[in-house]
Amino acid sequence: NQKSKTCKLAPFKKLIKNKYMPEEKRKLKAFISYSKYDGEECNDRTKGDGVNYLEKFKEVLSGLTVHKEILDAWEDTNLIPGEDWDKRIEDELNSADIIFLLVSSSFANTKYIKDKELKIAFERQNKKECIVIPIIVRDYSGWVDIKWIPENSALPKKARSIDTWSKDNKFASVSQVWSEVYDGIKKAIDNYKIYP
Repeated sequence: NQKSKTCKLAPFKKLIKNKYMPEEKRKLKAFISYSKYDGEECNDRTKGDGVNYLEKFKEVLSGLTVHKEILDAWEDTNLIPGEDWDKRIEDELNSADIIFLLVSSSFANTKYIKDKELKIAFERQNKKECIVIPIIVRDYSGWVDIKWIPENSALPKKARSIDTWSKDNKFASVSQVWSEVYDGIKKAIDNYKIYP
């Protein structure tokens, strides 16, 4: 009978899977915190500089999200119409392994980011539930005065900002700056406790 064959084969299948098949690793969950002026409203000349840093960052992350498939990134453009957006953002923040902060003056001046997203991010980091990685996208010296952020190593290294790459003799192009960001993120993931 079919049921008894399945029962007899189950332990054998488990042994084969454990011995000869690599264990599946779960994807790390990432949350991207950003100002709308560094994302979908980047062309608002009063606040943004015309560069959609959110889209560029997601493009840079594609090596980890699409190709290696070790990271699943979420940001608020994934909200569904009619959804309780505040609860969803809080749920995503509370379940993220990595929280990316796309830092700029617009980011620093967004009340929701200051009052909700940064608070949750750094409370969780202090409990060692996640890691927080600030990425300085637009030149803004005031980022060092934002509570919690200066305590974390930011990308690009040495507190450079992505938008000032041409002023920095270290980089030949903006692509090199994004490469440094990508390499830093890979290093952080490699060192993260749940992804060997």
